[in-house]
Amino acid sequence: MAIDDTIHQSRRRPKDRKQQIVAAAARQFRELGYGNVSMADIADDVGITAGALYRHFRSKQDLLLGAMWTTFEQFEGALGGTDVDLDDLLDTLATFSVEERAIGVLWQREARNLTEDDRQRLRRALRGISAGLAAAITRARPDVTPADADLLGWAVLSVLASPGYHAVDLKPDRFVAMLDQATRAVCAAGLTSTKSAAPADGPVADGDRSPLHPVSRRETLLSVAIRLFSHNGFQSVGISEIGAAASITGASVYHYFPNKLDILLVALNRAQETLWLGLHYALESAGSPSRALQSALRSYIEFGVRHPQLLNLMVTELLSVPEEERHALQRKQHAYMLEWASLLREQRKDLTAREADLLVQIAFALVNDLTRINHLHGRPTLPDDLAALCLGVLNVPA
Repeated sequence: MAIDDTIHQSRRRPKDRKQQIVAAAARQFRELGYGNVSMADIADDVGITAGALYRHFRSKQDLLLGAMWTTFEQFEGALGGTDVDLDDLLDTLATFSVEERAIGVLWQREARNLTEDDRQRLRRALRGISAGLAAAITRARPDVTPADADLLGWAVLSVLASPGYHAVDLKPDRFVAMLDQATRAVCAAGLTSTKSAAPADGPVADGDRSPLHPVSRRETLLSVAIRLFSHNGFQSVGISEIGAAASITGASVYHYFPNKLDILLVALNRAQETLWLGLHYALESAGSPSRALQSALRSYIEFGVRHPQLLNLMVTELLSVPEEERHALQRKQHAYMLEWASLLREQRKDLTAREADLLVQIAFALVNDLTRINHLHGRPTLPDDLAALCLGVLNVPA
């Protein structure tokens, strides 16, 4: 009888089984992309059957939503009431973000896989989190305007989400300390004075404007595809849809691109080459590592402000590319980042190579995120403000 009881206890589901499933799903969605992960993959990771997984979540989409709500609720819990000390709050959120590195990726890259109603619910929750951060910043800095506090709130979220987009790793205590320092630098940043109206909500820039198109049909197709991929996601856009939006018949599209993937690869490579050109100019025209780093930063900000849709593809669509091409793109990205890290270490001898890499990745995240938020795009001082935020995080003088 005692043996039977032992067997029964061993087969009993752990109390935290649902949390284990959510954690495994978030990790796999971050590393492999939502479209490349199956429910069976997640079940194998947790060590259960697919049937057992479906007892907790009806579908992969339901699991993605559950994973996102879990992180949002933890953030909201950390924000607490109206008297939370900003320093204590940043400490808590930095620890949480290092432990839960998938948090930013799930919202920024994978939310488009949810229904419109669920996206709207999550968007409202995200705006509430940002507003809570803005309120905490205002309590600590009563001199800031509502528009400035709003920008700083989104900037803090960007710093906290940044660990999900890179593989830089440090000892947990040091990682948390550096993320904490970065959020404090953001909150203390001196922004350019602006009299902008109170911010309106908005997610990623959607490119609904009606721009002029090039005379070249190939370039027109590329321009239209970048807009559609950015707005709807690469997997959701068909080649005929691209042709129709460019006023080119479906069959004629193949005269310019052999397939849809080739269009995406051209776009991603063009983005990377544009960034490299800006970096080369910074290196060639500057007389010191300090000037080169600031020139490179201005170049990156200018790219983000002028080409938010192209930047969005770099952030969200790399996992849509086959492994061989993806690794080639990642090698270029890594080499680009190392140039920045080298310039930073010339000025900050106190940093290890990994610490410099981490700070550069946070600076990239600030530009990547804040240039893709609609209502911030209307802020006339955004380029200067981004420079101030990034230089504060890098802790180098302007």
